[in-house]
Amino acid sequence: MEPPSGRKELTVGQRGDVVGQRKRGASFGAIAVDLEISEDTASKVWIYYKHTGSYEPPPNHRGRPPSLSERDRRHVHRFIKNGCEERRLPLQDITEKLNLAVSDNTMRKTIQRFGYNHRIERHKPWLSPTQNKARLQFAETYVKWTLEE
Repeated sequence: MEPPSGRKELTVGQRGDVVGQRKRGASFGAIAVDLEISEDTASKVWIYYKHTGSYEPPPNHRGRPPSLSERDRRHVHRFIKNGCEERRLPLQDITEKLNLAVSDNTMRKTIQRFGYNHRIERHKPWLSPTQNKARLQFAETYVKWTLEE
């Protein structure tokens, strides 16, 4: 992964130069001028080296971590898939039943990712054969009508 636009990641060699100069007693300001980087960058490289002992740059973690783990998502999917009654519950009730600490928006988005919308399905009324014939006759009678009639 490359760093966000406008930023340039230091190479392992540059990081090694920062650590080497710091071990010789150079200040962050002197290192920054010598390597043409900011003092803050030199400081952060040194601190990272002290904690990890590595010249390798830290992995890029972009954005906020997800509120729900993959396991939680599977649990929600299983709960929703098991029956209509669970699917029709309000989002807050689903969240409480699964003991998850997430907002209604997060739960709504999670459910939508599984292809479900949090709506109660509208049922079409069942029509008997007699009602079907009557509807067909009505449609055939008025099919040729125009807006003027």
